[in-house]
Amino acid sequence: MDIVEDSVMVIKDDIKDSLSIDEFFAELRDKGVEHLGQVRAAILETNGSMSVFFYPEEEIKYGLPILPHAYQQHVDVINREGLYACIYCGTLAQLSAGRHRCRRCSHDEWVPAMNTKRIS
Repeated sequence: MDIVEDSVMVIKDDIKDSLSIDEFFAELRDKGVEHLGQVRAAILETNGSMSVFFYPEEEIKYGLPILPHAYQQHVDVINREGLYACIYCGTLAQLSAGRHRCRRCSHDEWVPAMNTKRIS
């Protein structure tokens, strides 16, 4: 079952019950992922393991940071214009100062997006 498609989370409610976001991020970090912009697809296999398919270095995008110190810096009021990722689904948005709702999931918590390259 797909969990990430094209750098955005597609976790359905029934999967969220069995896979916490912390567990999901820990699995991705274990595979060397720093942010979702590095991930083309992540699939939860029937045996419970996770398969991760990466973008080539030259195709890495901006994405939702999954390192605890970066992810925990989320805000519900944007102070500085920039590119942000929704902490619930990873959707990116160029936001101005103020409050904003995600166009995809309607949540209103954001973190600055990042686009670092993968370290092998």
